[in-house]
Amino acid sequence: MIESISLKFTEKAEPLVIPSQGVTIFVGPNNSGKSLLLREFETAFGSHGTPETKLFNDYELQWP
Repeated sequence: MIESISLKFTEKAEPLVIPSQGVTIFVGPNNSGKSLLLREFETAFGSHGTPETKLFNDYELQWP
């Protein structure tokens, strides 16, 4: 289970940490990075190395 997701943005010095309690929904205008972020999640969770990402910074897992 994903405990939290950390995102990096250019206008913020600190990463944005999103706790994943229940359902998390990404909402925004067209071309704001929603699909890019989901592709980066898929790459990070599917690979064994550390992929190069633009938005996705880190995540914390908690095993049940």
